[in-house]
Amino acid sequence: MINRNLIFAMALLSSLLSAGLHAAPNMSVQMVAEKEIIVTDEQGAETVQRVVAEDALPGDEIFYTLTYRNDGTSDARDIRLDNPVPAGTRYVPDSAWGDGTEISLDTNTETGQLTAVRWQVSEIPAGRSGSVGFSVMVE
Repeated sequence: MINRNLIFAMALLSSLLSAGLHAAPNMSVQMVAEKEIIVTDEQGAETVQRVVAEDALPGDEIFYTLTYRNDGTSDARDIRLDNPVPAGTRYVPDSAWGDGTEISLDTNTETGQLTAVRWQVSEIPAGRSGSVGFSVMVE
C-alpha cells in the first residue's frame, strides 16, 4: 500500500518548486490526488465518484489534478509546471491533460519508464486560474 502523504509530497513539492522557479511571485499551485469508488444508493443504483486518495492499493488508478492561479495584478508568462510520476506507480498512457498548455513527458532512457509530466502555459492573465492533470496506476 502506498501512503497518500508520500504521493502528495513528491508530486506537490516538484510542482511548487518548478512553478516557483519559473513563475512570478503571484502564482499559486494546489494539487489533489483522487481515486474512483463505486457508490450504491438505496435503490441499488451504482455511480462512480472521485474521492481524495488517502491510500492506494496495487491496481488503483490515481488521478492527479494541479490547479494554478495568478493572484497578482499583472499577467504571468511562460509558466512551467512539473510533476514527477511517484515511485511505485506507472503513468497511464495519454492521460495527461491541460487546456491551453503544451504537454511534455520525461522518460528514463535506461528503463523506458516515464518519470515526469510537464506543462508549459504561455500566459495566465491576472486573476485567472486553470487546471492540468494526469493519471497513474499503483504497482
